[in-house]
Amino acid sequence: MKKWIRNAMVAAVASALTAFIYPALLSKFNNDSTSRSSAFKEHYVPLTKKGNECLAIDQKLQQQSVQLAGSLILLRKELNRIAQEDFNIRPDYEPIIKAAIQNFNATQDAHTSTLDSTNSCWADVKRLLEETSVATGVFERSKKVDPKLVSEENNLNAAERKLRTQYIDPIDGEALYENFINMTSTHDSQKLRALIGSFDKDFESLVRFREGMIDITTRRVELRSKFYNGKKDALAKTLSSNK
Repeated sequence: MKKWIRNAMVAAVASALTAFIYPALLSKFNNDSTSRSSAFKEHYVPLTKKGNECLAIDQKLQQQSVQLAGSLILLRKELNRIAQEDFNIRPDYEPIIKAAIQNFNATQDAHTSTLDSTNSCWADVKRLLEETSVATGVFERSKKVDPKLVSEENNLNAAERKLRTQYIDPIDGEALYENFINMTSTHDSQKLRALIGSFDKDFESLVRFREGMIDITTRRVELRSKFYNGKKDALAKTLSSNK
């Protein structure tokens, strides 16, 4: 083959590669770049925003867990004072007890509301994590669980079940609540002491449960934060490495 023919064929092939393959590669690069930008803006940013919201709610839940236990301890302390033999009912007795009970009820309602909010929030984060992992092309990899985190969660669940079995299951919650109501309308010192004595054991169990839940709540908050930050950082690394 003459040299000029060979050179012409090489030039033709190179021209064809330039005309067809390079534009395809450029198009793929542009598409990938657009896809990454879309994944970041439409998925990763909302994920981190919701995650920060959940972390803030968890901190609130942790504080309220301490406040709830504290309000119970103060209420029981006041009841124990009333149950003493030398206690005499004064005109200011009823408002004090009512205020203590109302404070506990308000704290408990706030704690319940925050608990519902954080559970709902983390459910949203789980959904956003799945959507973001799909958008970044790492869904299968993101489904892998950390055995250590799973073990920690199982231990926490077991500890909470044990705490409930020990302190909550034996309590008749409705009867305990009725005793609180009856107490505020009892003005005979002897009857009041007898009433307090009849439910003090159940009330102590409730206090012990809430004291134990402080540590469990703290550990659960830390576990959720560890799980979320691990997944978020992995997604951020994926988005960065694809640039």
